[in-house]
Parts: sequence; C-alpha cells; structure tokens
Amino acid sequence: MVAGGGILPETAVPDGATIPPMAAEPAPLLHTRVAGPGDLETLVALACRLSREAERIPAVSASFVAATTLSTRAALASPDQRIWLTESVGARPEPLATLRAELRRDPEGAPQCGFLCDVFVDERWRGRGLGAALLERAFEFLRERGATEVRLETQLGHAAAESFWESRGFHPFRTVWRRPL
Repeated sequence: MVAGGGILPETAVPDGATIPPMAAEPAPLLHTRVAGPGDLETLVALACRLSREAERIPAVSASFVAATTLSTRAALASPDQRIWLTESVGARPEPLATLRAELRRDPEGAPQCGFLCDVFVDERWRGRGLGAALLERAFEFLRERGATEVRLETQLGHAAAESFWESRGFHPFRTVWRRPL
C-alpha cells in the first residue's frame, strides 16, 4: 500500500486498515475500505472527475452520470460485486482511488470469470501503488468466489493504463468495435 508518497511492500492489507505515512513525510494517511450504499454520491463524483481528467474534457455528459449512477447502485447491492474506495484520512476525506470487481458467467462458457470495472486513480497518486493494492483485493475477492480468470476493458491508446495492466500480467485478447447509429 502507499504511505508518504512511497510504495510499501504489496502485501494484503485488511479492509478498513489505516496506513500511516513514513516518518517526516507530510503526505496524508490513506484508508481503503469496501464501499457501501452511502458512498454512491462519492463514487459517482470520483468517476466523473477522473473521467474528465483522463479525457481532458470540461464536463461529462448527463448520460454518463446517469449510467454511472445506475451501474454503481447495482454494484453496491450485488453480492457478486465489490467496490473498494481509497481516501485520505482527515477532517475532510478526499476520495483518491476506486476499483469495482464483479463475478460474471463467461460468455464463452467458462464457469466463472472476474471482471474489473471503474478503475480510477487520481492523477496525483498514480505510480504510488494504490492501483496495485486495489487490484490485489479484487483478485482475492474473485478467487474466493471461484473465478479462474479476470478480464477488463480499457480505452485504446491509453499508454499508461496499458502499461499498468501489462505489468500485472494482463494481455489483450479481443478488440471491441463500435459505431454510432
């Protein structure tokens, strides 16, 4: 996990654990926990903010907000899905990263397949181990539920994301094409 801007060994940290900063570092404490229904607004706001930053656009569409709200609400209510939220600790916690893992039936017939969705890490905190720590929690959640493989989708041309996923053992296997009607 992350503390004081550096990377600590990536060992399993129990949900709800608080990681103290390294000595003499002004960085905030970070806390990762399983999100609940009361976090809906925070999760949607974080997704919107980080999507705007990633896309370099001034605002996300109303349909993006509606779809994100709907899918996040469903995920929070599902026993086959889990969302983790990493926040700074303090009087005004700031959401910094989130990841959603879900168990699905593989469309090609495999028994169980894990999917990662809504993976967001604040730009200021990238490269410090937040994404890797969230990923380990997702792997554990999915393994415990019988998943034998995990998949995700990412936008083409997002070099940093592609590098992150490849460094974690992921490889591209399918391309999704689309066109407006």
